[in-house]
Amino acid sequence: MSTSSCPDKSKLAAYLLGTIPEADAEIVAAHLEQCTACEATVASMEGLSDTLISGLRQPPYNNPFRPEPAYQQAIAELRRLEVGGGAGASAGGSERAQAASSALGELDDYRLLEKLGEGGMGVVYRAVHNRLEKVVALKVLPSRRVEDEVAVARF
Repeated sequence: MSTSSCPDKSKLAAYLLGTIPEADAEIVAAHLEQCTACEATVASMEGLSDTLISGLRQPPYNNPFRPEPAYQQAIAELRRLEVGGGAGASAGGSERAQAASSALGELDDYRLLEKLGEGGMGVVYRAVHNRLEKVVALKVLPSRRVEDEVAVARF
């Protein structure tokens, strides 16, 4: 493919960050399947990141209060309130929270809480691991791209 029809570096960067419109992202993705020069440019930009990705790459926060009994008790109480609704929680509030969390559904071991963003390579959700009760950012490849081996490999 001729380099005159190649997207510029800023468009490739926006594609990697998921900040371009979906239609443009599909065009760039199709172009990357055909153009080795742009594929190499994208590979060299893999370190490019936004604040969400940077935060996810950071090591877990080492909370100095974690070993303290009062901290452990507070966390246990919060988990009890979150799961059972607690004695002080209104029934309506608990039902609304359950309805909201189940509205997006589950994906394997994760309960989807909210959609954080969407880009050319997928959708990012705030989710909770069902067993570990850990909040995570979960990136999901769009269903229309699942059959695309190149998209799956890059994902």
